[in-house]
Amino acid sequence: MRIHNLTPWWLLLLLSLVCVVASTTATAALQNGTRGIDLFEVHLPVNWKNAVADGVEFVFVKATEGIAYRNLRFEPQTKRAVSAGVLHGAIHFASAAQSSGAEQADFFIEHGGNWTADGQTPTLPGVLEMEGNIAGKLCHGMTATEITDWMLDFSNRYKEQTGRRPLLFLSAGWWEKCAGNNDTFGAGHPLWLANWAEEMGDLPVGWTKARFWQYSGLSGNGGEGNVFFGGRAELMRFARGVQ
Repeated sequence: MRIHNLTPWWLLLLLSLVCVVASTTATAALQNGTRGIDLFEVHLPVNWKNAVADGVEFVFVKATEGIAYRNLRFEPQTKRAVSAGVLHGAIHFASAAQSSGAEQADFFIEHGGNWTADGQTPTLPGVLEMEGNIAGKLCHGMTATEITDWMLDFSNRYKEQTGRRPLLFLSAGWWEKCAGNNDTFGAGHPLWLANWAEEMGDLPVGWTKARFWQYSGLSGNGGEGNVFFGGRAELMRFARGVQ
């Protein structure tokens, strides 16, 4: 679940209060996996010293939306994480009716979404996020075929430019409603499952596993709570492109 950049402050506050009551720590997943967070425009600066001490080892930061919008806090949010030795990646918030998938992939890559495997804190693959608070347009005003064609257009351009497929941020419910449970994406695209709940729940059709799970809207360390299903060494291999 994600907040659109135009979401009013009162709705952000309401969602935060709901998360305090409804979300859990996903204890079992965190004990066996690697803890992380994701950030977007409205999040306060993270105390990375405390976050790292609490076990946070990766972060995804929203970089772009559509074909023109950039998160102006993306650079400082990312730099602070890198300085703390945290693995990092970027998120593109799709606005599929605005322009082609390829055009949005180019915009994303140009403004922080590129993937590289160098350095001590290698970059996690870029994230394509399809769902969010787009009033009245959960499916971007598009049919399932149009949605999946658009996603493939984005994915093909991203792979052409970076050498790997984007990570897809999806919920099972959205995939059923908006992508018609297309079963062809799971084989080639790693999944970041969106489900604020105590249990992970069903996977979208086409996937047999998730790489990441966003389990809560509040992490306790700033941003939203996530887990990678694997240890630090496996996360490093995933970041470097070893699937």
